[in-house]
Amino acid sequence: MLDSADPEIIKDMGNIYNSLQNKAEAIRLYKLALSINPNFAPAINNLGLIAKEQGNLLLAEKLIEKATNLDNLHAPYHMNLGSIYKELGKLDLSLASTLKSLELNPNNAKTNYNLGSIYKDLGQLNLALTSINRSIELKSDNPDAHIMLSCIYHDLGELDKALAASLRSLELNPENPYAYINLGIIYKDLGNLEQALDSTLRSVQLKPDNPEAFMNLGGIYRDLGSLDDALNCTLKSIRLNPDNAKAYLNLGSIHKSLGNSDLALTTTLKSYELAPDNPATLITLGGIYLNSQRYLEALAMGQACLELNPYDINAHLLLSSVYRKTGKSIKALASINEAIKIDSENASIYFQKGIINLEKGNFKEAETAFLNALKLNPRNSSHHRYKSILHLVNEDLSEAKASIEHAIEIDSKCYDNKLIRAIVSSSKHKKRKEEIFGASSHTSKVAAKPKFPFTLKRPVENGLIEYLYQLDSIDHEKRNLPTRGNAKTSEFYLFRDNKFISDVLEKDLMSCAKKAINTDVFIRESWFTILRGGGYVKKHNHLSELSRIESFNKISQHYALVYYLAVGDQSCEEPGYLHFHDPEYSVLPSEGLVVIFPADRYHSVKYSGEKDRIMIGINFWSL
Repeated sequence: MLDSADPEIIKDMGNIYNSLQNKAEAIRLYKLALSINPNFAPAINNLGLIAKEQGNLLLAEKLIEKATNLDNLHAPYHMNLGSIYKELGKLDLSLASTLKSLELNPNNAKTNYNLGSIYKDLGQLNLALTSINRSIELKSDNPDAHIMLSCIYHDLGELDKALAASLRSLELNPENPYAYINLGIIYKDLGNLEQALDSTLRSVQLKPDNPEAFMNLGGIYRDLGSLDDALNCTLKSIRLNPDNAKAYLNLGSIHKSLGNSDLALTTTLKSYELAPDNPATLITLGGIYLNSQRYLEALAMGQACLELNPYDINAHLLLSSVYRKTGKSIKALASINEAIKIDSENASIYFQKGIINLEKGNFKEAETAFLNALKLNPRNSSHHRYKSILHLVNEDLSEAKASIEHAIEIDSKCYDNKLIRAIVSSSKHKKRKEEIFGASSHTSKVAAKPKFPFTLKRPVENGLIEYLYQLDSIDHEKRNLPTRGNAKTSEFYLFRDNKFISDVLEKDLMSCAKKAINTDVFIRESWFTILRGGGYVKKHNHLSELSRIESFNKISQHYALVYYLAVGDQSCEEPGYLHFHDPEYSVLPSEGLVVIFPADRYHSVKYSGEKDRIMIGINFWSL
């Protein structure tokens, strides 16, 4: 039993127990001091600090507000209150309390540090920089202040200074896992992915249960192309912190890179559920909706983002893309021009402007926009590819070849790059033949166009149907695909990853396509669809991004092919006619039937039989 009636002595004893982490005894002694003097501000303040440590911020706020009211000239109380307000998200109150503390004691390093942190959260980076530098001037060996300085420089885009400050923090405290996380972020943004990986792995060694470290590791592995590692690290981050919206957003990005579009949508929607006002989530979700042709939902995401920030470049780009794909080119250009007013040094904006003008046939404007994009970002494969298309439609084949080779050098795996290279090579070959033999030699050969739909037969090999049943399918409802109801559809790169199919079948179907259009072909997409009773394919066509460029379609034409492996039950009410629209025409499939038609031809299917109706589809271009 403490033999004292002096609240100051009792409070000091409470401080000793508090420093020994005996919170219960510290609380008892502070309350004992208050039983002697209910308005003893130091004990009230200390109870508030313990409540803050224990996560009871509302109680901490109430107690330290009371201590501050009792002794309004005591700087530490205002500093403590400012810290609590900050954690509660009350930044304006936090700023006022911290400024009051500095008015009473301007040379307190910790208070200057707190002020810098508040200014950073308010987005006032220059004021934050001034405060943190003042804190370091007062106490130069504080590693946390150097980390904060690094973060501010990072946000200001001064990465070299951010790196120096981060390294200085680690000199002062080489065992700080958060400093290594920060260092990893800086190295990643500097493009030094291996150093970013090493730094973040060191952070995990020091603190193996840190969800932020695993989330960052996932991002680094994704950028290094190690998608399985990226997936595993991001999933571990979510297990450690299931409510981190950013981790789900990153997970969606990884699923998209892995080709798992359904999971990309699901995880991005989870991020949206956790943080509906996060601009990055709105833009990412809008992009997924855009790629799934869910244009109204994509438009809603872009508009919601602009409500949060009218100067968001990515929101204007998203809206421009939606307007472009829905045929509203004037609105698309208006959104792009708004984006240029905000940021005239953004390559993506000029690239989008180039595409819009190319589709409209404004070739000079398109060329100017593409050149601006390449000046700002010369290592973007898409920029070079579209510049090649522009040269191609202008019949400048040498420049077209040079541009597409640049695109291939940057991204040799991109199928659109391979397609344009094939078309450019074919165009150069045709032009050379015309120069040698005269234009009539070429035109007479292709003048007789086949009547579409073009049909022929190919036997179905043993084991093919059984093999398709083993392959994964996608959620066609989430993707907004035309296949609906009781049906199964694969991803659209069936031939790329399945040697069993590509060795013979792909070559045979290419041969069928050549017979139909009398030229070489390039297969862009391939898939299978299985319709069961009640499954259907709604009215649609197979036009792509390139199909929107009218001048390009005069050089290379886009077609679709369907190959029927099993026709199912044709004695039912809806036997699965391939029904063409505008004009109306129907084909009743038979086993081994191949049907070829222009990609712009609308068509649909209804099927109500009990047996499965199975087909393989491809989209291809003439060369």
